[in-house]
Amino acid sequence: MGACRQGVQACVGGTFETGCPGQVLPSTEVCDVAQVDEDCDGAVNEGCGCAPVGATVACCSARGLQTCQATAGGTEYSACSVAPATEACNGIDDDCDGLVDEEVPPLCSGGATCTAGACACAGGAAKLDCYVDADNDGWTPSLTELFPLCPVANRPTFGYCPIGHVLPGTEAGVDCDDTNPTLFQASTLRADADNDTYCVGGSSSQCIGASLPPGLRRIAQCQPTDDCNDASATLYSLAALRTDTDGDGYCVGASSSQCIGASPPGGQRLATACAGVDDCRDTNAQATTACTLVSGYQTSFATKSCGIGQPASETRAVSVTVACPPGFALNASTLQTQKTTGGGTTCLAVGPTLISFDCNLFDSATCRIVGNCNAQ
Repeated sequence: MGACRQGVQACVGGTFETGCPGQVLPSTEVCDVAQVDEDCDGAVNEGCGCAPVGATVACCSARGLQTCQATAGGTEYSACSVAPATEACNGIDDDCDGLVDEEVPPLCSGGATCTAGACACAGGAAKLDCYVDADNDGWTPSLTELFPLCPVANRPTFGYCPIGHVLPGTEAGVDCDDTNPTLFQASTLRADADNDTYCVGGSSSQCIGASLPPGLRRIAQCQPTDDCNDASATLYSLAALRTDTDGDGYCVGASSSQCIGASPPGGQRLATACAGVDDCRDTNAQATTACTLVSGYQTSFATKSCGIGQPASETRAVSVTVACPPGFALNASTLQTQKTTGGGTTCLAVGPTLISFDCNLFDSATCRIVGNCNAQ
C-alpha cells in the first residue's frame, strides 16, 4: 500500500484553512525492508536490490506482483505487473495509490456519490432527466438535450433538478441568453417611442426579460398601420382630409394628407366622410348644396276687387307664411308677386308684406309676394 494519504481541510469563518492536515504526498522511493511505496506509484523498492531472483512482492494494493530479476549490476524488482489507471467507482484501487474509490476528483456524475463501489443518489433516489438552465431563471437554451442528475430537495420550482438545471415540463421556455437571468425570451420588436401602440420602422429580434425595453413593442401588439408621428401619442394615423369649417358634412377644397389622432382637428373632415357635393357656403351649416333658396320667402294671398265703387289703385298688407330658414336672409331685390287671378289688373310688391294693386277695368286680382333667400 502506498504511503500517500488524503487530508481534510476545515472551513473556518467562511474560508478553508491553509494547508491540508493529514495529507501525505508522494516522496522519493526508499529501499526499505518494510517495502513502503513512498512515491505512490504502486510499486515498492523499485531500483533496489532484491533476493532471491524470482521472488515476488505484491504491488498496486495486491492486484499485481513485482518480480526480483537479475541485472548487469546485481538484482532489482521489476515494474508492477498491473499498470496504474484512472480511478473509477468500482471498489478497486485503479490508480495504484493505495486508496480505493477516492473521490478527488469526483468519480460519479450527476450529483451521485461513490458508495460500496457503485454510484448512487442520496437515499437511493432515481436520477432525473434535466434540461440545462445555467442562469437558474427557469428557461433552458435547448429542449432536446437531457442530463441524468440526482434530485435536490430544496428546488421544487425547478422540478427538483439541481442548480443549473430544470425539469422538463417546469421550464418556462427556450432561453435566448442562458448567462443572464434577467434576459430569457426572444421577441420580435418594433419601435413605439410614444407608447400609443402604433409602431414605426422595421422589426428586430431581441432577447428581453419580463418587461419590454422602453420605446419598443412586440410586433403582434402593434396596430396594423404605422405611426405617422412617433413623438406624440395623440397623433398616429395618416388621413386624407378636406375643409368643413361649419361641420355640416359638406366640404370644400382639395384633400390633403395629415397626421391625426382619434378624430380630425376642428374644421376638418375625413375626405371619405364628406358629402358627394361641395359646400356652397362653408361658414353656414344651414347652407349645403344651395346658397340661394328660390321663392324661399312667401306671403299670404291678397284679393283686390275692381269696378264701380272700387278704387282703381290700392295697397294691401299680407302676412308671411314661409319665412327664410335660419342662416338665410331675404334678398329684397328679388321680391315679386305671383298672381293667380286678375286678367289685366297688376300687383306690385312694394315691401316684404305690402302689395300695390292697379285695376284694369273690372278685373279683380289675387296675388302674393315671393322672394329668394340667400345664405348668410
